[in-house]
Amino acid sequence: MQRGDTLSEIAAKNGTSVAALMKANPEIRNANQIYPGQKIDIPPGSGGGATPRVQGPQASVAKAPSAKAAEWKPAAARPTTSETKPVSASVVTNGVLQLSNQDVIDLKKTLATEWDSRNGEDIQAKGIIDTILNRQASGHWGRSVADVVNARKQFSDINGPVAWKHGWHSVDGVPMSRVSVRVDKLVDSYLVERANGAPSSVGTNLNYANPEFSDATNLPWIMALKGPIYGHGQSTHRHGTTPALEKYRPQAYAVQLAGNGPSGLIAAPKRQSSAPQIKTEATSSAVSAANVRNGAEFAAQIERFGNAQARADLAAGKKVVVALRIDTNTKINGGAGKYDDTIAIVWKKADGSYAVKIFSGNTEPSAQYAYNGPKASKGSDTDMNKDGKADLGRLMAGNYRYENDGIYLGNQSFRARGIQAVERDTNQDGFFNSADSNRIDRKGASNSMLIHQGDNNNTWSAGCQTIPKSQYNSFLATLGSQDSFSYVLINASK
Repeated sequence: MQRGDTLSEIAAKNGTSVAALMKANPEIRNANQIYPGQKIDIPPGSGGGATPRVQGPQASVAKAPSAKAAEWKPAAARPTTSETKPVSASVVTNGVLQLSNQDVIDLKKTLATEWDSRNGEDIQAKGIIDTILNRQASGHWGRSVADVVNARKQFSDINGPVAWKHGWHSVDGVPMSRVSVRVDKLVDSYLVERANGAPSSVGTNLNYANPEFSDATNLPWIMALKGPIYGHGQSTHRHGTTPALEKYRPQAYAVQLAGNGPSGLIAAPKRQSSAPQIKTEATSSAVSAANVRNGAEFAAQIERFGNAQARADLAAGKKVVVALRIDTNTKINGGAGKYDDTIAIVWKKADGSYAVKIFSGNTEPSAQYAYNGPKASKGSDTDMNKDGKADLGRLMAGNYRYENDGIYLGNQSFRARGIQAVERDTNQDGFFNSADSNRIDRKGASNSMLIHQGDNNNTWSAGCQTIPKSQYNSFLATLGSQDSFSYVLINASK
């Protein structure tokens, strides 16, 4: 063995499997604990040629990554290349993927390197976990979580340029001290959900990547991914499967965890939710608006996407406002905007069920306020890319706290506490996406994006969240005496 070698790579080179290697070398009890200089027997009948052993010098030292390699940007679950070798057939037995305790530990270590546990959304973490499980279930990368994440240049902080700087080439090198309390609890609770029948958050897709940290070479395949998109701004993961990997997508499978009990669960508490979980289709956005129509379903979205304050408000019977955004061009309706989003007020009733009042809404600016629009003087004065054209902004999906702000456009309005982060349409095409260079503006909007009344045929929005005049009084009446509330804005699809 040489430094940097993994059992999965050796198995691939010799036409065998990790399991067969471990059977032929019983002294190896953990596939992730192998060492430079260690001798390994290659089982008979493998396709590795006549050499019966793999041996490396005792003092073998890996070369330092080149400057070019050090510039490689982390893009997890990348397409298979010549450095990513298939290992074995599917490890799913009778439709069940059995996870070991070591698999769970390795998932926690990997998630700690792939996800911002301080600011990241739970659903984004779940997408990472499910992608790794899908790769494990496919068998293409190996039979364990370690086999999957140790694949060269697939997870940068495990066996890629970032990891090499730390001196490790496998998940075994990642110290448990990197696993935060939030990561530890999230992995345990989510795996219990999966073991109890919850569906994968990404279907059976095998790829995800962050387009904000990808070079021009990788960006085309990343932007072509057709699965769900989780996160926002510079922390966005696009999911899907590249054409080259389609044939390796696993069939639907159940998850079983090591331990006792009818479900084979590890000793991790099942997450107690004040709202029922619902299934959502894997679409190009986080949730399908068509699947969220009743109180329980909206409550589930608060549980899924809301922050601690929103969830606590819902549990306490307070009213929470939820918006499901449909991406719409700002130039629609002659630049007057369109009420094609959903804004709902959700609350928990005394009997424990959930009530909802649903309104037509708008969560994006209208082009009438663009730099060349008739109301440009009342629009944005922010020019993110310094092209001489002010950039309209839309509120980024996330959680906000709104409170009574007096009369605006003839009726009660609400203003957010604190600074609001927005996306800017820097190329002036009417959309907000990665084609807009330098689009994330974390301070420029201050707290100017109100919730207020619009006209029935004009949203009157330069970035505010608006409800048509014909429905706005009902919105106020439903809020009642509650003059502040949690606002959960979710990117959705039709």
